Amino acid sequence: MDPLSIATSATAILGICWETVRLIQKTIETIKNARDLLVKLLSQTERFRLILEQLRGLSSQLGTKAGLLLSYNDSAPKATMKELNSLVKSMAEKPNFIGIQMLFKQSKVDDLVGRLKLHEDEVVTVLLFMATTTAVRTEDEIKTMHKDVKAQSEVLNLFEDYFTHDKKPKEAKDSAPVQKLQIWFGDTYREGFEPEYLALRDKLSDASFSGDFDKMFSTLELAGKKYGESWVNAPRLKKNPAHSSGWNPLHQTVIKGGSKAIIQRLLSMGASRTLRTTWTEENEFAYTDVSALEIAREHGYSHLNSLLAPVIHHGVPPMTLDRLQRSFHDLIRADFPLPQTQHLRLPELAPLTELVIPEMWFPLKALSAKKKAPRGYMYRLDGRELVVKIFGIRSPDDERFYRISVTGRRAIAEGVAFNRKK
Repeated sequence: MDPLSIATSATAILGICWETVRLIQKTIETIKNARDLLVKLLSQTERFRLILEQLRGLSSQLGTKAGLLLSYNDSAPKATMKELNSLVKSMAEKPNFIGIQMLFKQSKVDDLVGRLKLHEDEVVTVLLFMATTTAVRTEDEIKTMHKDVKAQSEVLNLFEDYFTHDKKPKEAKDSAPVQKLQIWFGDTYREGFEPEYLALRDKLSDASFSGDFDKMFSTLELAGKKYGESWVNAPRLKKNPAHSSGWNPLHQTVIKGGSKAIIQRLLSMGASRTLRTTWTEENEFAYTDVSALEIAREHGYSHLNSLLAPVIHHGVPPMTLDRLQRSFHDLIRADFPLPQTQHLRLPELAPLTELVIPEMWFPLKALSAKKKAPRGYMYRLDGRELVVKIFGIRSPDDERFYRISVTGRRAIAEGVAFNRKK
């Protein structure tokens, strides 16, 4: 086949692949116990889709290059994907796991996984042939590309085992570099926190406000050791939450004229560039919600502009992010009477776009002093959707999952996503 014919054929198969991946993922999330049976099939289907995308892209670049013919038989992968797609559509109509088991025997799953792996290897062979006969890519680039495809098709079980025996959030397992689970400090009400905790939070806020950067960093380090948390984005706690300003160590460091080295140190600890204040002095700023970058601009610290400009890893359109955020807030409000949510600064999703692993934890106070089970909302961007896991809100044993999109939200059995690190 000539390169353009391969690109056309790949496009047709990719359409089936994309639909099939979405249906398998939805089934795993919707029907309890379906994961063990279908996760390998989901991963291998996505792996075949991604490597086929590489084939389509490179063969399109080669176009109608004179005399170049590639040995690729597209009939077998087309047949496999049509068969798999038909089975998956039938599976989507099954209301429970027993119905899926009747349709998808383990031997059938293993057969499909094996065939997809064979088709993947065939595509890699064609890509390597392209590398040896053209200048479109080197063999090493193809091998690296294939390695990346394998990593990105790994299926993650979201929010699994995130708490240690002492109920402190663990570090994200799939982070590179390793990143502590970022916290949304939305509970700014002092009441209910232990005195020792309050004293340390006050010490951090006081040090940041006064520009005592040595004390600020030593307090951040102590908080990490004592509570297993990163407080780099923590605002001051207030007796009246309505008076919370949202100013965190990065905001305070910028306005106090902190050096590039100090600001870079905060950023390396996870300080968010997109986090905004909720209150400012009337005679100092025109707006109440300013970012660290805006603070620097207003005070003439132009040398900090490039350092404080947000680095975005997940380019979700602003309107989409806003709709996801509003739906997430509605979900939280449904769990609480109105006066309680007035004490909270509900999570904003912009900080997720800065994180390599776009996942955060919004902790709330325990239901009682005796029961210290995790309580709050863990949430993660998955493309243009948001997956949420709820811990202990209605009762200590309360555990719920939701997937939120621009079309609404739905309850799911568990959260599943691919290992997209960038």
